[in-house]
Amino acid sequence: DATNILLGSSDAATQYFKRTTTDSLANKFRPVVHQSLDKVGASQYYSQAATAYNKVPFTSGKVDPDIENYVTQKAISGLFTEIAQQELQIRQNISSRPTALLQKVFGYAAKAK
Repeated sequence: DATNILLGSSDAATQYFKRTTTDSLANKFRPVVHQSLDKVGASQYYSQAATAYNKVPFTSGKVDPDIENYVTQKAISGLFTEIAQQELQIRQNISSRPTALLQKVFGYAAKAK
């Protein structure tokens, strides 16, 4: 995996972390999302609206009344988008490699490609 990450696509490390950590991150995010949405009543209101929408005939598709799952997935998606942007900077820009280890590893990767 390490070689594939190092010599892979510009977001290979991000994709690896996404694949291996999404479930555990979701488990950590959900309680925080639940608390935040409940605090403002968003879960209840959204659930009611989604349920009513789903009862309307001829709509293009049903919506999931579970806003907590939606918000959790969007938060994780946003996190990995930010990580991918940082990874790209580290791979492309030597000044984005603040440690000797990052300079050595990604310097090697740049030469190997």
